[in-house]
Amino acid sequence: SYGMKWSSRVAPNSTMENTGILNVSGDAGVDSKNNPVNSLSSGIAVIEDSNYSNATAIRAYQGRVKNNGIINVSGGKGNTGMVLITNAADDITNDAAGTINVSSTEKRQNIAMRVGKGSVSTDAPGTPKAINNGTITLDGDSSIGMVGINADVVNNAGKTISGNTIINGIGMATSGGQLNNSGKIELKGTGTATNVGVYMTKGTGNPSGTLAATSDISVKGDNSTGVLITNGTLNYGGTTTAEGNGVTGLVIGDNSTNTADVTTTSTGTVKVNDGAGGSAGVYEYLDGSGNKVKKGSYGIVAGKNSKLISDGTNNINVNIDVKGTESIGLYAGENAKLEVKDHTVNANDGAVNYDADKNATLTLKGTGTAHTGKKSLLFYLGENGTGKISLGNTMNATIEGGTTPAERGNAFYYVGNGTTFGATEISNWAKNNFGDGKTSTLGNLNLTMNAGSRL
Repeated sequence: SYGMKWSSRVAPNSTMENTGILNVSGDAGVDSKNNPVNSLSSGIAVIEDSNYSNATAIRAYQGRVKNNGIINVSGGKGNTGMVLITNAADDITNDAAGTINVSSTEKRQNIAMRVGKGSVSTDAPGTPKAINNGTITLDGDSSIGMVGINADVVNNAGKTISGNTIINGIGMATSGGQLNNSGKIELKGTGTATNVGVYMTKGTGNPSGTLAATSDISVKGDNSTGVLITNGTLNYGGTTTAEGNGVTGLVIGDNSTNTADVTTTSTGTVKVNDGAGGSAGVYEYLDGSGNKVKKGSYGIVAGKNSKLISDGTNNINVNIDVKGTESIGLYAGENAKLEVKDHTVNANDGAVNYDADKNATLTLKGTGTAHTGKKSLLFYLGENGTGKISLGNTMNATIEGGTTPAERGNAFYYVGNGTTFGATEISNWAKNNFGDGKTSTLGNLNLTMNAGSRL
């Protein structure tokens, strides 16, 4: 069911605007296996119809469909505040005076704004867009702010997508479209929250996106991720913060077949900690077979063959505090490239500060401060020792000691060739793995080895 809907072609100067209160709560029940059925009720809707195509195709046009009132979305599954599906460069807008409140229950994802590229021919083919110029609030379990399916989503500067008691929530997402955020996304959960601030993945094609200098993304609660881009390209700027256990600030691609490229085009920051002045730790859960799984916390993950690099002018700065043997501060997967400027990375209880995997390059351009606690490791260069880390400026690192070998903090993990291990081998290793093959950058490292620590 729909509160307001265009069901046929209207004139280009037509408007559809809510200035009152729309309550969306349709429920289609469950199927024979007790799974919830999509109810797909909407407050405001413009949806293509195969009976109307080309010059008679249903259109929203641009700037003509708006919410300047309140839309409350609850009940059912797949209910939406505003929805647009058309094969045209049309848009829907939650405008300056507009508020969309979304509440969901487990596995019944309700959405504030949904936009999809349709299949019915129109007289102006293009990619539709959902725009938030107002306020979106998320509550409950599985609520979503904005979704684009081969379509674009925009959260403008000074505008907010937020949830103070949300789990399994997503702020903004697109599969195959364009995602632009210059506003605020804040998802706060407790316990196992599993929130994602921004999610980009492949649709018909790869997605693209921009997080502007004013972008402010924060997620709180265990197993949450600030920004997750599995495919496509992203221009990065602004601040991303992840707090909890088993959390990650920024994930780019994966260590399988998905790859993504991120370029820092505005000064950016990534922060990861537990949200209470301590380290983001390990999240434990049971998989489908009942086996215990431990998931660590990460600052930035650049997966296999993926990259995060500067545009030559702008850079990401990081402030990361993690703990546990499954946790890593900065991680570059096989053949990946990861580049940051100023960096503060603390690793405790078996975590790794900086990890460049097989043939990966981790470039630390700015000044750095690292603390490597007991059982932890400052630098790891992959199982076969072919990762490369470059220190472009002064870095101060402190390694904590222990009373037993297992408790000692470690600075380096050296993978030898099985033959000699002398000054020449160490010098070549430093030049190759921490330099350009001729000169090592380890001269920028000021290393404090506390009693009982290990080089």
